[in-house]
Amino acid sequence: MKYKMRIVAMAMLAFAAATAFATPGVKIDSVLQRYPWANTVDIRYTVSGAEAGQTYDVVFTYKVGDGAALAATNATVAANGSYVAQWTPTAGTRSADCTMFAKMTPISTVNAYDYRYGDYMIVDLVTGAIKYESDDPAATESKYNTDEYKTTKMVLRKVSAARGVCLQKNTSKSFTFDHDYYIGIFEVTEAQYKTLVPSGGTSSGDTYPVANVSWEAIRGSSTNFNEIAGVDYAQTSNTSFFSRLNKRVSSYGSQGVNMAKFDLPTEAAWEYAAGAGTSGTQTNFFGNLYTDNGGLDVYAWHSGNAGGARHPVGGKKANQWGLFDVYGNVVEWCRDRLIDQTFAHEMPSNAFTAASSGTADNRAFRGGSYNNTASGANSTSHKRNWAGFGTVDPKYGFRVAWDVTDRSYMIVDLKTGAIKYEAEGSTNYNTSEYKTSKMVFRKIPAGTYSVQDGATNAVMASEYYIGIFEVTEGQYRLMDSSGAYSASIAGMTKPTNVTWQILRGTTAVPERFAGNLTSGPIFLLKSIVKDAGGNVVFDLPTEAMWEVAARAMPAGDSSHAEWAWFFVDKPLSDYSTSAVKNLIDTYAWCSANTQRSAANDVGSKSPNAWGIYDIYGNSAEWCLDGRGTATWSQIPSAASDRNRRYRGGSWSKALSVGNNASARNCSSSYRSDTYTEYNTSRYGFRLAAMVIAE
Repeated sequence: MKYKMRIVAMAMLAFAAATAFATPGVKIDSVLQRYPWANTVDIRYTVSGAEAGQTYDVVFTYKVGDGAALAATNATVAANGSYVAQWTPTAGTRSADCTMFAKMTPISTVNAYDYRYGDYMIVDLVTGAIKYESDDPAATESKYNTDEYKTTKMVLRKVSAARGVCLQKNTSKSFTFDHDYYIGIFEVTEAQYKTLVPSGGTSSGDTYPVANVSWEAIRGSSTNFNEIAGVDYAQTSNTSFFSRLNKRVSSYGSQGVNMAKFDLPTEAAWEYAAGAGTSGTQTNFFGNLYTDNGGLDVYAWHSGNAGGARHPVGGKKANQWGLFDVYGNVVEWCRDRLIDQTFAHEMPSNAFTAASSGTADNRAFRGGSYNNTASGANSTSHKRNWAGFGTVDPKYGFRVAWDVTDRSYMIVDLKTGAIKYEAEGSTNYNTSEYKTSKMVFRKIPAGTYSVQDGATNAVMASEYYIGIFEVTEGQYRLMDSSGAYSASIAGMTKPTNVTWQILRGTTAVPERFAGNLTSGPIFLLKSIVKDAGGNVVFDLPTEAMWEVAARAMPAGDSSHAEWAWFFVDKPLSDYSTSAVKNLIDTYAWCSANTQRSAANDVGSKSPNAWGIYDIYGNSAEWCLDGRGTATWSQIPSAASDRNRRYRGGSWSKALSVGNNASARNCSSSYRSDTYTEYNTSRYGFRLAAMVIAE
């Protein structure tokens, strides 16, 4: 029998491309019976737009007539090109009635941001592989509620960033969720636990929630609250569940330690997920305990229906976000230290920071167990309780969480003071909104960087953020809403111009970043965001911070250190005059393309490799340093006189491209200075920020 199938060119990946590259996708070219007949069909297909270093799972399905999609076969690919997959059809399948489909999704490898591609994270506990899938939460009732996902695999649901009222009925205590996270749809089962920790815990059945496991045994520590458990792989003797889970996923292929972020949820993260976004005044995600939607019996194992024992996970209905057994069955450890149930102690305002104040051995648990009455199994305060970190009890289990923690970008809302963090490629920031009423900062990792054309190194002891745009007139007016500190330029999305002295409210160089700020627009910015992000401080960057961001070269990479421009791949002297001019035109506003007239809208030239715009030209940018001996660090160089450093060149700088060396005014390494009160339309600024401990 010959198969002559209709072919459907496959659907592309369900995410927006964050770069100019083609969207990854797969196209079926042909589906042909192999000759002579051997009950095998060859599916020829083409992959395009694959990202370097990324591996993809290609899944083939088919439909017979208008029936449901049926699995055919699957393949793994890691590059663009043409491929052949083999499929053995089931007996009786009629080729004339079949339509073939293909779908390509990324398997988590070197790309730490794959979580953007799916609502569900699937962890293979045997191999450590992680992949992502997208589906409606209602689908979890059947799709993931199988033994496979309760034994050798683990499923976590993504919870999108939000701001909720949490932890206690009828309170106004609020917690900030400034980024996404994942949380397990099931309580961890005995089979899952023993896959990683063969000894320990209960032995009632593979799909029963594991119990008799202490907080300390799960995390491998009795005191470490806010660091990921087990990431220090030097501790090879650590036998905790999270230590072994994080080590297993980190060792899978080139997936890397970016994925090693599994831990217990905080109380706030647990409650927000358990309540599925319901109001803080509503104790349960489904309404009245006894009447609404069938009452608690539909959703939970409690003292009225459990018979005094644990039951296999997933035996009751899930909440609206597809999480099972959040009430009853076993109580679930959380990461926090709990002193009492009444908020007598202060809780961190960030939902991802566990409460750790005091010295008590108590650790929080939530959700109630099979031994609790119906009124005790809920999202809020009635079963907000604790036990010692070493407690072992047949009612105590846990649920896994995974913190996204990709904070590549920090967004400051200048109207509300709110701060949030977003992942690489998640938003297009080159819009008026992010140049006027909001500010966007790019994270720069800590490390040692080559600067000054390879002549020295700059040591960034801590990660920091730097503005992707020069500060505009629109942003400046919101920083200084009173108008006390004058600055003016024609256009709300053009860089503002202001003196060093006005910006910082002083002529003194500080001893540290964000030191001696008592007045001025930068000081006022700190007061704007105090309530929403009181642990973030702002200031001008030091010269070293500015140059590291301008070069956009990874820490430890000196291969291109001698080149003063981020956009060249060979010495500038090797380029023709016209090539130099074209490159500068692409990335910078300078006298060659502004006719020495004025600054232009920020973001209207191409950014560097780290997404930072106008780092060369447009406005020369004030730095924090004086003219003393350069520190090449995050500590500003001391003042030797009233002059302060500025970097990057401006719209007025001449580029005599016949002599390439004169282009250095608009480069990464060019240094200059002028006095603190100097005011001209050529001088603006770019802000930096650092996150300090609360």
